[in-house]
Amino acid sequence: MAEEREYEVVDKRRVSADTSPTAGAEAESAAEGAQAVPESTAAEAPGTESGPAEDTGEPNFGAGPEGAMPEMDAVGLVSLCVSMLHEVAWVKLGLVPSPMTQKIEKDLPQARLAIDCAADLVRHLESQVDANTRRDLQNLISTLRMNFVQQSQR
Repeated sequence: MAEEREYEVVDKRRVSADTSPTAGAEAESAAEGAQAVPESTAAEAPGTESGPAEDTGEPNFGAGPEGAMPEMDAVGLVSLCVSMLHEVAWVKLGLVPSPMTQKIEKDLPQARLAIDCAADLVRHLESQVDANTRRDLQNLISTLRMNFVQQSQR
């Protein structure tokens, strides 16, 4: 039984010192009429204003020009810690399943510790970030505290 080929897969990825693997594939796919996939903000040129570190106070984890991770400043590192504590607090409040076990388990003393530590770090960040980020961080802590009170009353 003969099969007709409706499509053909052609791997046009190339790796060389002067071009990146994604740049060549995007240029060729655009030339063929296919719509190129937009680059993420992590791949933008250094110094652009749309990077997460400038706009949101969140750390920028994009690779540097040589493919190495860029050095993170103190504000980015503290923001990362706040984000991690925020996630741990939700898990320990019993409102989100644990990413490891996929089970919902309530541990209010650990939730309180995560919330208090995140609040202290936010207090230190407030003078280092813009007004929108400051408001978002304050809302984050307020929401965690309100949920802690609700969970401790149940």
